[in-house]
Amino acid sequence: MDEYDYLFNNEFLTDEEAEAMLDSLLDSLTEMIQESESRTSLVAPARLQQFAAAHNILKHLTKGTGVKLTYEMHEPFASVGSITVIGKNPKFRRPDLFVKAARLASNVDIYPRTDGTIQIDFTFHGLTRAVE
Repeated sequence: MDEYDYLFNNEFLTDEEAEAMLDSLLDSLTEMIQESESRTSLVAPARLQQFAAAHNILKHLTKGTGVKLTYEMHEPFASVGSITVIGKNPKFRRPDLFVKAARLASNVDIYPRTDGTIQIDFTFHGLTRAVE
């Protein structure tokens, strides 16, 4: 028996139980995020450098390919930033550099959009660090 088995229910939940469980988890997460966001924080220079490096590499790799490259910092939270690549058929001349840029990110999502383009999001957590 695994030490975490107590967390997993062997019975099916009712709709009400499932909703109550999710509401409780979301309330806890909301509280944790609000507490984190209320703290005084400073930019983490090393993480910001990684963010900028990934952006600059992706800008280099997408030059002349017709894709749109944007970035956003401190959204949706102060400690988060993202780089977005959108294009009909994004191609990267140097896949090895693409992989290195992607490895700098906390998360990479690739998905088709309803307008026929493909979107690639590179999310970076830890752009700021709490001082308190």
